[in-house]
Amino acid sequence: MKHIINRIVLGCQYLPGMGSHPGTRVFLAMAVLGFFAGGIVGSFILFVTFLPFYLAGAHTRGDIYLLRKKWKAFDERESS
Repeated sequence: MKHIINRIVLGCQYLPGMGSHPGTRVFLAMAVLGFFAGGIVGSFILFVTFLPFYLAGAHTRGDIYLLRKKWKAFDERESS
């Protein structure tokens, strides 16, 4: 479970070669729009609705970043 959380945290950050998570601004905009549309309850509903998708994307980004890092290390080992 800890490695899943670590990959999600890694995927939410700025990653070299990948940039920032593209869903961060969209997710925050949805929370603000939900707040204006329905107050705290509207913001909470949108937060709960879109949070799993955001976290799944962050986990995937973390996986891809770590795989690229391993491949790069493997290529450097093979070429030497």
